[in-house]
Amino acid sequence: MKKDGVFVSGIARSKESGILGVEKLSRMIDANTAEEAFRLLREYGFGKNAETDSYTEYEKAIAEENAALHAFIREYSPSASFTAYCFLKDDFHNAEVAVRSVFLGKEGVYKEDGLTKKSDILAAAAGDAKKVPDYLAAPMKSAYESFNTGKATGAGIADIFIKGYYAAALKLFKGDFLSFTVREIDCKNVSLAVRTDSEEIFRSQFIRGGKISAEKLLPIVGRDYEKAERDFAFTENQELISLALKEAGQGKPLVMFERAAESYPLKKLSEKKYEPTGIVPLAMYYLYKVNEMKNVRIIMVGKLSGTGKEEIKARLKENYVG
Repeated sequence: MKKDGVFVSGIARSKESGILGVEKLSRMIDANTAEEAFRLLREYGFGKNAETDSYTEYEKAIAEENAALHAFIREYSPSASFTAYCFLKDDFHNAEVAVRSVFLGKEGVYKEDGLTKKSDILAAAAGDAKKVPDYLAAPMKSAYESFNTGKATGAGIADIFIKGYYAAALKLFKGDFLSFTVREIDCKNVSLAVRTDSEEIFRSQFIRGGKISAEKLLPIVGRDYEKAERDFAFTENQELISLALKEAGQGKPLVMFERAAESYPLKKLSEKKYEPTGIVPLAMYYLYKVNEMKNVRIIMVGKLSGTGKEEIKARLKENYVG
């Protein structure tokens, strides 16, 4: 039964108060030890029902929060497009893990059911392709052929499922969620151009469906950053490209670029945050919760590895600000 839009918006907004904001995350970062940071996390109610024996088991708390978020979206999502936006990537992750486990003999880590049940994906990996949609069956078949012909590589198999995901997303997502995905494809391709200086590798891994063509990014692959800056000057992607090239030119990982790329959906939705009804409040709650879980992981990994406070802060995703 479809939920009333005003009711769903109200529920989503009421749950925002439980999201960890800047102040609480900062207190975790300022903690003297990872154990202290985890203690604060549990005091905040994050993953409150997760059974953990140690602060090193923070992933159990994250898994509990993720399960609760999934259940919430399944109950209140008003559209198939939004549901797909939330869950489709998990299906492709599970499909890749299932195929790899068949050929490598090692059981991987699966995510919760997405649009397709894990049991059906496992059945497809065992040979019953009719159990899954065509958009999953096709990359699984391609991966099988790659393994069977001895051509499989880790990067190659990952590439098959990444491209399969975006091809499916471009068909299943609508409205804002489609535009967010197109932007995400462009950002992935920019990152790829920075990471490789091989035109052959770049063209083979380039993801179709974005607004920026492969040819437009070739100067970056060729390390002609000045030409790339000129080519993108006065375009909608100027700021994005400049950020990537600045970090690349300094020999730094693309931390700020990736943060800007991942923040794009929330920034665009925030322009509509005061709409009384519709998908926006629910979508913003979902994205803030996803970032919250990423931020908890970033902080705990950083505290456990002895990473400096400023570096941890620089890696945080867009926070809930109220």
